[in-house]
Amino acid sequence: MNEFVGIYNSQGSKINVYTLNDFFNGFISETVCDPKVEYDPVADRFFMFIQGCNEDPQNIAFGFSQTNDPNGNWAIYLFESDGLNDGSWSDYPKIAVNRDEVFISLNLFGRGASGKYKQSIMYQLNKADGYASKTLRYKIWSGFQPGTILPIRSGANGQYGPAVYAVQASAGGSDYFSFYDIPGSLSVPNSKLLYQKLSTVAYEPSGNAYQLGTTIRLDIGDCRLQDGYYQDGLIHFVFSADDQGFSGVRYHRLNPVMLDANAFEIFSSSDLRDYCYPSIAPFSNNVNDKSAIIHFTSSGENHYPDIRAKLFYNDFSSATSIRVKVGPGPQENCYNSTKNYARWGDYTG
Repeated sequence: MNEFVGIYNSQGSKINVYTLNDFFNGFISETVCDPKVEYDPVADRFFMFIQGCNEDPQNIAFGFSQTNDPNGNWAIYLFESDGLNDGSWSDYPKIAVNRDEVFISLNLFGRGASGKYKQSIMYQLNKADGYASKTLRYKIWSGFQPGTILPIRSGANGQYGPAVYAVQASAGGSDYFSFYDIPGSLSVPNSKLLYQKLSTVAYEPSGNAYQLGTTIRLDIGDCRLQDGYYQDGLIHFVFSADDQGFSGVRYHRLNPVMLDANAFEIFSSSDLRDYCYPSIAPFSNNVNDKSAIIHFTSSGENHYPDIRAKLFYNDFSSATSIRVKVGPGPQENCYNSTKNYARWGDYTG
């Protein structure tokens, strides 16, 4: 776990497999972890993020494929994780690629045993520099409300940018979202972070999930936003929240002009399962079609953990979820005996 990167063709056949350290050519001397990969449909290239697992010293790296073949050469840029030079280390990346640039949000923590969350920041990278293997122009944004920030990626080819939207939820639950707009590219030196507090129907986390065959429960995480994209004037985003005593997936469609955060659906299971750790992607060849596919994990007292997918149509109606893959039994790795749960999905989205 958290050690390999695999490259497959569109039929699902494995082309190559690397350890994360080998893939990044030893650029980071310490053990690396927490990779994120995004395909860029505008440039027909790939972007990848990696971080060192140790807080001191720790580095982060940005990788840009030099062609549309991820087995080919990559330009890799190494950064110190202490982006603001205040003694911090970075964790929990969220990535968005739009027409012109790449955005990476990170949470900063103090170093040492008593190190606590300090603030969240966002890197803004010029992707043309990276794909051309040139000196990488970038900017670091700060001044956000506390908590994980979800930068919103482009959902369709060439549709979104310059600038980026970002949305933030409270991990422990709330009745609002924080909405941000960075309204300019790196070539606009005086662009400012725009902020708006958006009221919504209250949300909160549920209890941890059960699973068949063991008393070990599964960590459902919290209400931080997991994934999102912008297409045809709407921001689509997903996260986990309580739904009548079970963990459900909450799916919002947010208009960034009208700033109404109350168009949403929440779904959980009718057979005593918990749903969590969702990701979302557009599901139509027509950029004006709002259909989306949501991928998520599920588990229950009478079920082994599995991965499922649910289709939402243009009109916000939906199909019954389908199973994509079921595990071979209960998940008991990454077990925390103090909290009596195992981790199982907080990076897989």
